[in-house]
Order: sequence, then C-alpha cells, then structure tokens
Amino acid sequence: MILFAAIISVVSVVHVVVSSPQQCYYCIEDDCETMSLWINQTCATSQRSLGTSHCGTAAVRYHEGYLGGVPLETTVKGCFDCADKSAACFALAGLLKSSLGWVVQQCDINCCNDTNCNTNVTILSQNATNVLRRDAFGTTSCYECEESDNYTCILTQQSQTCRTSRAALGITHCSSAKVKTRNVLTGAVDVSFIRGCISCEDKKSACALLAGSFKFRKYATMLECDIECCNGSYCNDGAASLSKCFQCMEDDGLSCSARQQRQICSLDPESLGTTHCGSAVGRKRNQNGAIQNYFYRGCFNCSKKKEACFTLGGYWKGDVNAPGATTLLECELQCCDPNVINGSYCNVETPILKPAAITVFTPTVTGPAQCNVCLEKDETSCSENQQTQVCGIDPYSLGTTHCGSAVGRYRQSNGDMVYGFYRGCINCADKMAACAAVGGFRKNVQKWTQLQCEIECCTEDNCNTHTPSLVKDEQPNSAPRGEIHQLFRCTFVAVFIVFACFIVC
Repeated sequence: MILFAAIISVVSVVHVVVSSPQQCYYCIEDDCETMSLWINQTCATSQRSLGTSHCGTAAVRYHEGYLGGVPLETTVKGCFDCADKSAACFALAGLLKSSLGWVVQQCDINCCNDTNCNTNVTILSQNATNVLRRDAFGTTSCYECEESDNYTCILTQQSQTCRTSRAALGITHCSSAKVKTRNVLTGAVDVSFIRGCISCEDKKSACALLAGSFKFRKYATMLECDIECCNGSYCNDGAASLSKCFQCMEDDGLSCSARQQRQICSLDPESLGTTHCGSAVGRKRNQNGAIQNYFYRGCFNCSKKKEACFTLGGYWKGDVNAPGATTLLECELQCCDPNVINGSYCNVETPILKPAAITVFTPTVTGPAQCNVCLEKDETSCSENQQTQVCGIDPYSLGTTHCGSAVGRYRQSNGDMVYGFYRGCINCADKMAACAAVGGFRKNVQKWTQLQCEIECCTEDNCNTHTPSLVKDEQPNSAPRGEIHQLFRCTFVAVFIVFACFIVC
C-alpha cells in the first residue's frame, strides 16, 4: 500500500489580483448557447461559485456516472479561482459530481478578471486537463464518513463503492482529509474530517475536488486541506490500528451472531474495556423476577475474568432507561486478544455455561438490609446528598452482602480526568470485582471509564460512612458537572410507593 500525505492551504493557492470580478455570467449546458439565458453569479456568495478572482468559461467532457453510456460535452460559465487552471477544473468536477452526479473526464477553461467578462467560447483542446477517468485502475471500495471530529468519523465510517456512490470523487484512491471551511453567508469557520473514494494522483487536485464538493454541499469555501491518500480497498480505515470486537446482546449465541455489530474498543462509549474481545453466556434475572438466559459479545478488560463479569453486571445495573431490567446472576466468559495479527473481531466463540461459572449478583444471600447510597464527585457532596438504599429490592443495588464506599478516578468521554465517589449496596467479598461493578455502573450511567478504584466495605445497616482514598496520582482536568443523585432519589420514592402499596393491599 502506498501512502502519502500533503497539507494544502487553499488560501495560499488563491492569488489576489488587482482587479477581481464582483460577478460573472453563469450558465450550464444548453443555456450557454443563448446569451439572454445567462444569469449574473455573485462570486462571493453564490452556492455554485468556485472562486472570487476570475470569471471563466469551461468546456467539459463527462459521463452521467461511472457506469454511464457515451460521453457528453457541455459548457459551464461562472466564477472561478483560475491561477491554477488544473485546480479550477478539479474544483468544477467536484461540484458537478456532488450536484449532478457527473463524472468529468476532461476540462478546458479560459479565464479573465473583469466583471462579466466570460463571454468567450471555450472548446476542448489537446491540452485539456484529465480529471476523473472512467478507465483508471485503483481501489474498488473505501470507508466513508464526514464529521466534525475524527473520533466520530471513525465510529460512523461505512463502506463506499467507488464506481456507484454519488458521493465518491474518484476511483483511484481512498482518502482521509481534515479540512477547514468558511460558510459564505455566516462567515462561520468549521473543521470537518472526511473519508471516501477520490482521485488523488495529485494532492492539490484532490483537495480541489473536495473544495468543489464542499461548495455545493455545505455552502462553504475551503480554507485549508490536509489529506492522506492510499491505493488499496478500505486502506483509509481510521480504526486500522485500534482494537475491534463484535458486539451484541441477545438470548442466545445464534441470535447474537445474526445481529452483532462492530465495536471499536477505545472509542465506543459503551465499550467495557480495551485489551480483549469477549463472549459471555449465563443467566440473568429481569425486573419481574424471571430467570432468563443471555448471550453477550463486546470489548472487555479480561486479564481477570471475574472482574470482567462484574463489570458487565454493573453496566447492566446502570441502565437508567430500564431500571432493574437485568440482574446478572451467572457468567461464563471466553476472551481473546484483538491486538495480535488478524485478532480483530476474534470473539466468535460460543462458550458453554458450566456449574463452576462466575457468580455475580446474589439476590438471595443475606447481608445488610439497607445502605447509604450516592453517586457524586467526592465524599463531601456524597454525604450531603446520600439517600438510603434497600439492598434486596432497589433496581440499582449492586449486591446484598455488603455496604460499600468507593472512590475512583475516571476518564470522561471528552478525555478529561475526573474523580468520582460512590456509596451503596454491593457484593464485596472480592474488592477488585466490587470496584469493577462500580466501574461498569458508571460506564452506563455517565459514559465514564474507570482508571483507578479503592473501596471499603462493611456488613451492618448504613455502615458505609468510610472515606477511602486513592494512591496519589495525576490530578483530574476538571470536576464533573451534573451530578446524578436525583437518579437514586427518584428510585427510592418509586420503590417506597410500590412497597407501601404492597403492604396496604
């Protein structure tokens, strides 16, 4: 695979001339044959304007798609930046591909720099610029996405077939580009990350293709373009070096395999780890008390399977949209390493539930009847806002054997490091597993990733007044906002009402 990169500043390519046109004649196809049908195009604000320094008349040979029939020829007049005529032709090709689906094969352009000076006739010459050739060899498919940040672009990238996609700007290369644009109406400057099929024999021309496409689709003028191109199918995979696993949650392995999706471990907010892919099978209890089978696949940290299972159990407990819907009882987990050669999506196995499966939550095991509960940034706010949690019936209870107080360091979805403090009912015979359950719970509720955890536990009612401390480490970037003690407060009100109704009835 040949990979190359170029940083093209469109601003530096556009030469400011002494006399620039305010407007140019605009026409396309048959309208260009009759001057009375030409319209005035305002160069600075028109959606189809491709510049502000010149007026131009371009002759183009094109096909209506890569699979179209005989080539057609037409004329296009309008505003251009014509210091580089080849780049001007590629910008026109990008606009016509995005707006009409045309595949411009050749382009010749004549330019001038006075208002409405483009009254000339241009014909294709032997020196015409070759643009998007249909007979070119290269890639067949690439990843495509367009987002305001690279992470989201990677998460949303999908397959693009270069010869049939309307959005494809070529068939010879795959590309990954970061572009800065300015909206021609509002003046707002935006940054976009974009991947897709492109013609990238010349990096400056590739950026010009993107500029033409953005002008039509986004009503924006390109200011900067940083592009990387490669010439192999799907070679522009933004997640190529990242761990990836299959992800699904169903009643059985067959259904899970049929509906599984792809999960990028370090980017997906629902990921439960980054070191392993895993398949888990076991039993769970729903909110009505019924015991059911489950099958789960996804990203895990699986150096210790018990902790991985407790993370999954805590994650399901943190489902604020369906409180108490899933209480994990037993867990049989099989893991693999996605970081070895050809290791991505390695979690295709179907483990079998064994008698010695890991026990996670134990609703029938007795312990304290109730504990202090909170989910806050620190012990002070926890003590101020904590409620009472009934271990055996609260849908957010993480166990029935202990009361616990846990402090942790977390990474938010925006990358900031923050502290978090938890109190509540928990199964704490294994403190590391208990910490894993808290980490899974916070992962679901707040999309935080646990980095450190210390927990202290006890076995008397409301005994969890401890204030554990972490080993000294780097300070968080900011304090978390929008604490969620209301989550527990509303839950306890609902539980109390249900319990009271049960007693009265």
